[in-house]
Amino acid sequence: LVQIEEIKNALPTDLSALMDAIAEGFVSYSEGKVTVANVSHLKFDAKPGKEGDCCIKGGYVRGADRWVVKVASGFYNNAAMGLSNSQGVMLVFSQNTGVLEAVLADGGYLTDLRTALAASLCVREFAPEGAKVAAVLGTGVIATLVAQQLPSILGPGAKLLVASRSADSAQKFVAARQAEGGWAEIESVEASVAASQADVLVTCTPAEKPTVTSVKDGALVVALGADAAGKRELGPKVVRGAVVLADSKAQCLGFGECASAVKDGALKADSVIELGSYLKGSRLRAARGRSMVVDLTGVAVQDVVIASMVLEVLK
Repeated sequence: LVQIEEIKNALPTDLSALMDAIAEGFVSYSEGKVTVANVSHLKFDAKPGKEGDCCIKGGYVRGADRWVVKVASGFYNNAAMGLSNSQGVMLVFSQNTGVLEAVLADGGYLTDLRTALAASLCVREFAPEGAKVAAVLGTGVIATLVAQQLPSILGPGAKLLVASRSADSAQKFVAARQAEGGWAEIESVEASVAASQADVLVTCTPAEKPTVTSVKDGALVVALGADAAGKRELGPKVVRGAVVLADSKAQCLGFGECASAVKDGALKADSVIELGSYLKGSRLRAARGRSMVVDLTGVAVQDVVIASMVLEVLK
């Protein structure tokens, strides 16, 4: 049983290596070298003020040493009780014997981290040349991790725009990021303003209706929130005409932003490109006249990669 502090100590201080490993995982997934179970979702809405949702994912890289089952949940009123909104655990088994090797009691941290790293990977690879204005929608754990990772990718002089339904949360988020440093400027704005000005927009909310209806021409949009049926952050205009990437075509067309866009007639299913294939191929960046949308629903291979890296260090 490995507790959160030991898990964090096992992670590299330079997260670029972990980002590279996650990129390799996406490529392996798109090449058919990864087996994943069907994603299971649970929604908790019977208790007012205690609403939440949970996803259960499992998978393995063929021929590797381990397979992983991950449970991750989000209970959106936890912060008021002094708890993280994210909770969860990763179970790591031997691919050779099926023996349980470790219980990573990460409280959802590894899921949040690998999710943020996938978003940052997309910014690193696909942001328009010279991008200096980034925006995050949401002020939770994943938004925090993304905001901490992006300055090293965008370089000196980068500006961060923050949008949240709660003005108080936005101001606290801005103050915390200013204290950490790394950004030349940080500003709290309305979501529509952030979307209209950002070269790079990362959406990290559990919204069920579009919060972004249009974006700057040539922007890169990385959407993280639509990880279950009924969730949606992007309006049809954002997707229509854009280059659309999906971490898993099956998942994104089943319950991600892609599913909503196809239903609206803003996107043809056969035009969606899987992220791993794109990473291995041309890697064209977003540019004027070529906006890009990356739909990230979260793939079990990310859990396999990050859990395996932690266990290798602990061994």
